[in-house]
Amino acid sequence: MDDYSARLLQVTKEVVDAWSLRLLQGTVIAQGSARPLTSEMCDEVTTSVRQDVTVSLRELLTTDILAQRVNPLTIFRSATQPITDALLVIGVPSVQRDEFNVRSFPLDVFALCPASWGDIDERLIEPGLEWGAFKAASVITHRKTV
Repeated sequence: MDDYSARLLQVTKEVVDAWSLRLLQGTVIAQGSARPLTSEMCDEVTTSVRQDVTVSLRELLTTDILAQRVNPLTIFRSATQPITDALLVIGVPSVQRDEFNVRSFPLDVFALCPASWGDIDERLIEPGLEWGAFKAASVITHRKTV
């Protein structure tokens, strides 16, 4: 794994638990719920999101750059599903979303999908941008040599 990918994965591991818990608890606080959010549910959701993100991200980052069909933010967006499922179980009402979000993320009824690295954690901005620049440079270099 290249240095940019390794750094992105490392910082992801440092922030993913807090991100998932913030989304889960923050949505319950903002929207209310019919049933309480238990510590067991928080642990289950956080574990599920961590596993989804780290396994999928490692798989993506160890795949040849030219063969990658998704980007890391797509992985984070998909990983919001266990949070959504938990919120639905405890009766949290969905949020009002704009047309773009409804069309782009139809299952994201709580508007949890991150639009940028900063939506996840400020510490991911630099490694995320560096990884993106590295990938772009690699693709451009490949195209020039083919």
